[in-house]
Amino acid sequence: MSPDADPTPIRVLVVGPSAKGGVNRLFDAVRAELAAHPFPDIRVRSLTTRADVPGRLGAAIAAPGIFAAALVQEIALLVTRRIDVVHVNLASYGSTYRKLVIAACAALFGVPYVVHLHGGNFRAFWSSCGAWLMRRIDAMFEGAARIIVMSRSALDVVAERLPACRAAIVVLPNAAPRGRPRTLDRDDRIRILFLGKLGPLKGTVELVAALDLLRSEPAWSAIIAGDGAVAETRSAVDRLGLSTRIAVPGWLGDAEVARALESADVLVLPSHVENSPLAVIEAFAHGLAVVATPVGAVPDLVDHGQTGVLVPAGDAAALADALRRLIGEPELRRRLGANANAFHERHLEIGAYVRRLADVWRGAAGRVDRCR
Repeated sequence: MSPDADPTPIRVLVVGPSAKGGVNRLFDAVRAELAAHPFPDIRVRSLTTRADVPGRLGAAIAAPGIFAAALVQEIALLVTRRIDVVHVNLASYGSTYRKLVIAACAALFGVPYVVHLHGGNFRAFWSSCGAWLMRRIDAMFEGAARIIVMSRSALDVVAERLPACRAAIVVLPNAAPRGRPRTLDRDDRIRILFLGKLGPLKGTVELVAALDLLRSEPAWSAIIAGDGAVAETRSAVDRLGLSTRIAVPGWLGDAEVARALESADVLVLPSHVENSPLAVIEAFAHGLAVVATPVGAVPDLVDHGQTGVLVPAGDAAALADALRRLIGEPELRRRLGANANAFHERHLEIGAYVRRLADVWRGAAGRVDRCR
């Protein structure tokens, strides 16, 4: 369907958190791309079901009110027929509980919805649910006009449990805008960057241990940035006496992430669980050498020895060896970064992503039949 086939715009409501994480950076980039290159047949508005509130107690108190306000807004838009497609960003646990209600409201008013699965550990979560909740999740997928997943492995998560939904599934890997020119300092330090949720699932424990193994290497510094186990990571760095070489700044905003990527040489993501990690894609967009683990959709992105280096999850020694090699071999860093940047330009650029996403919305608006 061409963008100008129907003069009436498709009104899309994107529902998801205004919180820390890759999905938020992804949809910030989507909105920016649509603002710069709008489609005449697509109109998008966003609705927040969860926001960042300082402190666990504050977040717990604010969460019900934030979700209730979002639900009221969705229902008002549905009642007044001002929405044609609801786009539901879905992860595990609280995200699932909220999105079950959002999707059910869309179905109640006969408005097609798209389920966009982001959670890297959704298979384990889904299989751990009780029978009642499992049936509700099944029904949400079965009622979707389209289901977006980020990889073939994520497709299998849905299709193996709900084979009748296979025809509704669209594989759409994450994407990022093209990186700006890098702004490296004049000294000889190699800058290592981690972006993500600090803690065991992202492998930051092994990362700190690997950097400790590199303490005799003089020519590196590191930034371990993100939310999660920030205090614990800082304490571990301090105990090892590495605080002058490893910064743990906590969460970085979009502008700070961009600056960190522009000044880095190596992106490291030693995760135990992943889907299609935006940090790797952003590193590709900036031409960085990448060290990652072969989990989730990472092997779809990182071709070992070509667009990056893969090491076993949980292996601090192997991680240290990979980083040591990249520190000592500038030509290898340059080659991996150039190959990664070319791969990004061919497959992971945000403009192509938004065009495919718009086609998903068009398909959802054009056919409201369910996949069951």
